[in-house]
Amino acid sequence: MQSTDADRSTAAADTIHLGAGADRVIAGLDTFTEELTETVNGIELVTTIENDEITSDSGNTHVISDNGVLTYNADGILVNAMATETDRGGDDEVTLGEGDNVVIAGQGADTIITAGGGDIIMGDNGELNFDDQGVFVKAESTAIDQGGNDTINAGNGDNRIIAGFGSDEVTTGSGSDVVIGDNGQVDLIDGVVRVILSTDTENATAGSDTIKVGSGFDRVIAG
Repeated sequence: MQSTDADRSTAAADTIHLGAGADRVIAGLDTFTEELTETVNGIELVTTIENDEITSDSGNTHVISDNGVLTYNADGILVNAMATETDRGGDDEVTLGEGDNVVIAGQGADTIITAGGGDIIMGDNGELNFDDQGVFVKAESTAIDQGGNDTINAGNGDNRIIAGFGSDEVTTGSGSDVVIGDNGQVDLIDGVVRVILSTDTENATAGSDTIKVGSGFDRVIAG
């Protein structure tokens, strides 16, 4: 599934409320408020542009809060998520309940809050890859000179977070977390983290980050 807004004239600020269950939503054109509780293949999906407010009660939620593409295999398993139109987007607020959530917030100064679960969060632009069984394989920042000052608060669980461009604030609960404060890359083999790498090559794409992690075996690169 893919958003097709290439400029702000075809998008607006959306408010989207997702109940417990699995929902698929692409909200790109008109401003609206809608409550959704339908279950579809165990997946919750949102892709939007502009200054959006997205909330979910619980479930494995997949969110690209600006432009992007989510690719699923024939079994309905997410195998790739990536931001597109990386220089366009808004200041989004994403609040997700318990579950193994996937978030690419994209351009802008975004606020991302998640409850318990093994969350994968890109504060700015990036690409995520999974194998055909849905096992997380790789996260990598893209368009590293684009983004904003993000606030990320992830609950208890084994979270994987790349905050991206700008001066970000990252807070996690208990669990074995991996956090990169600026742009970076995380590689996994059979679900086990093998590589954690900062990919900034100059100060202009980084920022002054604040990172607070809870109890557990945490690995942090401030960048």
